[in-house]
Amino acid sequence: LIRQFDGFISGGTAASDYLKDLGATKRIDPFYNTVDVDYFMKEGRLRKNRIREVKSRMGIGPDSKVLMFSGRLVSIKHVDRLIGAYKKLRKERQDLHLVVVGYGTEMERLQRMARELPDVHFLGHKAVNEIPALYAMADVLVLPSIEEPWGLVVNEAMACRCAVVVSDRCGCSRDLISGNGAVFEGGKQEALTEALRLVLRSDTELEAMKEKSLEIIGRFRPQDLVRHVSFFK
Repeated sequence: LIRQFDGFISGGTAASDYLKDLGATKRIDPFYNTVDVDYFMKEGRLRKNRIREVKSRMGIGPDSKVLMFSGRLVSIKHVDRLIGAYKKLRKERQDLHLVVVGYGTEMERLQRMARELPDVHFLGHKAVNEIPALYAMADVLVLPSIEEPWGLVVNEAMACRCAVVVSDRCGCSRDLISGNGAVFEGGKQEALTEALRLVLRSDTELEAMKEKSLEIIGRFRPQDLVRHVSFFK
């Protein structure tokens, strides 16, 4: 079936390679998966006093570092590995919080895992108009999935100035992560822990990563990506 088409529009580098593995020999134009970048940039651009307010409502100090997960709470997301990594890091530093946004079949198990841990916040589902403020409050968006064709939450978080730590099983890891975070081996909790240590080791480096996220995601606006697809010309 694949060989019958004249060309393909793929959802990123990993998707292009998948098409080639399936036998695609003709032109492949990457379009990349993306979101309304301008919306998230606008809604996630909060003043420092506003970020302090959001943190304060959750009992988070103004200078604390915040890790965030956003997505379905299902086994393939490996949020349990993130909680395990957080447990180790929390022993090393006291200024760390973990915010988990989303719901799913793993919710109760994950809450039990985190019961004895300080400063883990389960927020449940949040609407699209609520999520930018949470991204803006966070320092690092973490996506530890073992299966993820892309991972649009990474686009969203980057547009709200988050550094990112993602599994190499996420399709976006090959296109969105370059100087703005870290990619780790999916399924390996210690690799995730080390990636988080790397991103958090220096406030100066972390701020540079957050700025780099804005720079990168600015090139992934839908209206800009479509101009590079030859089939549309």
